[in-house]
Amino acid sequence: MSDSEKLKKGISLIFGVNMLAMVFSLLMNFLLPKFLNLNTYAAIQSYNLYVGFSGLFTLGFTDGIYLKYGGDSLGRIDSSELKNDLSTFRLFQSCLIILGILLYIFTKDIVILFAGLAIFPLNMTSFFSLLFQATGEFERYSKITGLKATIVFGVNVLLLLISIVFSYEDSLLFLILYLIVNVAYWILLEKSFTSLGNGIELKCFNLKSWIENIKSGISLTLGTFASVLFTSIDRWYIKVLLNNTAFAYYSFAVSIDNFLNTAISPVTITLYNYLCNNRESVQVKRLRRYIVIFTTALASCSFGAKFIINYFIPKYNPAVEVLFWLFAGKILYVIIQAIYVNLYKALKKQNIYFRNLVIVTVANILINYLLFLFIRTSVAFAIGTMISNGLWFVLCVSDLKEFRPTINEYFYILVMIVILLFCGIKINAIIGFIIYLISAFLLAIVIMKEEVISLLKQLINIGARRIKNV
Repeated sequence: MSDSEKLKKGISLIFGVNMLAMVFSLLMNFLLPKFLNLNTYAAIQSYNLYVGFSGLFTLGFTDGIYLKYGGDSLGRIDSSELKNDLSTFRLFQSCLIILGILLYIFTKDIVILFAGLAIFPLNMTSFFSLLFQATGEFERYSKITGLKATIVFGVNVLLLLISIVFSYEDSLLFLILYLIVNVAYWILLEKSFTSLGNGIELKCFNLKSWIENIKSGISLTLGTFASVLFTSIDRWYIKVLLNNTAFAYYSFAVSIDNFLNTAISPVTITLYNYLCNNRESVQVKRLRRYIVIFTTALASCSFGAKFIINYFIPKYNPAVEVLFWLFAGKILYVIIQAIYVNLYKALKKQNIYFRNLVIVTVANILINYLLFLFIRTSVAFAIGTMISNGLWFVLCVSDLKEFRPTINEYFYILVMIVILLFCGIKINAIIGFIIYLISAFLLAIVIMKEEVISLLKQLINIGARRIKNV
């Protein structure tokens, strides 16, 4: 199978499971705030904010594995070396189990306790997920990911039913079941790994493996940490500077904005493996244009979110303006993640990636705070995040000049961001959606005609094949 065919198959597999996860996620993004009180919802979002930093405690080991085996296949990897890496990491992470307890003793915050206890299963999950992605095991990865999405959705539905039918609502119950799901998911991944003929070694800790993988991946992990900080600094500011209600509103907008991450991740995940072997500027240019078209089209979903908020969850109307500023910034963020971050990794330029990420993270911290001094609402942080994404985009294209967008692409991105903000904030949801989508299509036809036609042909072919199979 050729690299392009593997790419298409990988994207198709992960896109399918992500569509399932996306539907579940969207339903929960609206149902949880609809039926839960603000304090319970804020506690759940605080937990999500805390566990976002769990990857820092790998010290770069999992990213070292990702770089070590990237572009390879599991069948060609020395199984004894891989089992040695896994055993070393498992023992390393098991020492962190007491961290959750220590954090709770220090803070007396039950949310932090469960976030701390989740570090071990989440990081073990990260090891297998990154291994399967790096080696092109997309089918195995997608099956298990789909199962987790289904279980998490089922847990949330169950707890919502308890809340609605029995009028019993407790954030602690959510946290307990989330921890159980994370542990079960890790065990499933262990089982999947052993089904490939790999035994489970529990006593082997190889200091050489530990040092080499951390040394290889630490800059990438620090970059990931800075990335998590970059994408969450706005919520940290709100948690400290504003009240619990403002945090709930803003977190709700962020949860809808993260829809783009779920939708685009099939591409960002598979592109690393592809770009390890295909880095010609012409190929990258076409991929980038596909991403630009796809991302701007997906941004139209923000109008659907606005419609639902206006008519079904009116108590969250204050989140609408924040939502559109976040979606505008996410258009740039997705292009960065899908193309440029993967290129940094494929070209082994993770140190440059980390340097730039530190710069934009520090800038994000300063920009957010300065804007808050003038705009004393949560909107300030959404605007600051968008500006910071713009700075990051500029740094990426400055570093990787051979993969720089054309003037027409810059123009398209800028115009679509302006149209998105104007239609989203100033115009009715339905009319704004129509104007935005028509503008995106017509402008894309003018600027990226070849890519638009190619995408339409592929969509038609996919539809025709599915009709034929029915």
